[in-house]
Amino acid sequence: MAALGIGLVAFIVLGVVGVLDSTAGRVLLVLVQYIDLFAAGFLAARFSGTNEALNGGVAGLSVFSLAALISMIGGADLGVVLIAFLAVVAVIIGTAGGVLAAAWRR
Repeated sequence: MAALGIGLVAFIVLGVVGVLDSTAGRVLLVLVQYIDLFAAGFLAARFSGTNEALNGGVAGLSVFSLAALISMIGGADLGVVLIAFLAVVAVIIGTAGGVLAAAWRR
């Protein structure tokens, strides 16, 4: 859980507060966000008893929702189609983390 918190704080500090330039730091921000989604899925599945993939996907979607809200508060212009696409990507990455946790458990 601490790693997920550190990842979210890194995303907030680097992206919203503006430590990185908006053009130069995009790759790092996307990488940090994907790692957060994967870690959220992994941790949710690791602590769940059953349905690891489902719990991982829901955790990824939850983290994406928080990150999207933070980005919109920070002034990002996100369209509906982009939000829907990124939500699907978040579910897929979170599910991948959940599947890895399930495989690790067995």
